[in-house]
Amino acid sequence: MTSSIEGNRDSAWKVAGAAYVSFSICVFSFALYQLFYLKYTAELVPKWIPPGRMFWAVATTIAFALAATGMFVGRTALLSMRLLTAMTVLFGLHVWAWPSFARPGNASNWRELVETFAIAGVSWIVADSFCQPGIVSAGWPFARTKQSLTED
Repeated sequence: MTSSIEGNRDSAWKVAGAAYVSFSICVFSFALYQLFYLKYTAELVPKWIPPGRMFWAVATTIAFALAATGMFVGRTALLSMRLLTAMTVLFGLHVWAWPSFARPGNASNWRELVETFAIAGVSWIVADSFCQPGIVSAGWPFARTKQSLTED
């Protein structure tokens, strides 16, 4: 029985670690994509949202970069992922939900809405893994070793 529990803990550690590192890289790539295609990103922002399209394109690019940095540094990873989740949900609601329901035949809007909520969902799941006792803790995987995790 003990070996089964240890095996499950070890597997959970590996899966959570792979998800964390993979998602950190993805968030960093989102920031780079938005930086390289800033003009296109600004065009996606609705015109009616003040103070302007370019402002929100730059703000979300910076937010993605800060979230990626927080995740890589590890100290503020949980906060970074929770704020990233909130940002992507709000972005999905403000930018993609209204056009999707206004023009239900436009598959592009629906694709973007689903993609945005998928990113938010992954962010939420990975952030939630930080709250599971015995799996991860603040700053993991950078601040603690696998051995110290299994000793808790």
